[in-house]
Amino acid sequence: MKKALLLLLALFTLCAPAQADGPPRDTADFYTLRPERYENKNVTLYVAYTMQWKYEGPSIPDGFRPLTLFTSYQGERGGYINALVSDDKYAKIVRDYGSKPRYDGSNKIKSDRLTCLFYKWKDKSGGVEWVVVVK
Repeated sequence: MKKALLLLLALFTLCAPAQADGPPRDTADFYTLRPERYENKNVTLYVAYTMQWKYEGPSIPDGFRPLTLFTSYQGERGGYINALVSDDKYAKIVRDYGSKPRYDGSNKIKSDRLTCLFYKWKDKSGGVEWVVVVK
């Protein structure tokens, strides 16, 4: 009986999809699904494009500017996350990633890798927002 159960479990594992339904890896949705796991750690984020973050919260630290990063991994959209970008990197990030989606030859959204710090940010009301910091 035990062998039959193990065989059934092995067959189920082989027949199950390779990746469970969930957000694409290295995207905003991926990291915010289990934020405590990544808090205060450097992460790789695949950024598709950027947009100005209409910021409402505590004051931005000196030397940083707010920006929203829209993410995608291998053509699959992965949500967005707000970012605090250092003044010296801001123009380069906006220029490199652009302000609208870019598509490859197969009509999939293109994205490029960015390393940043995953961080817990507190807003005016004391609520928590997960952001990334780009230095």
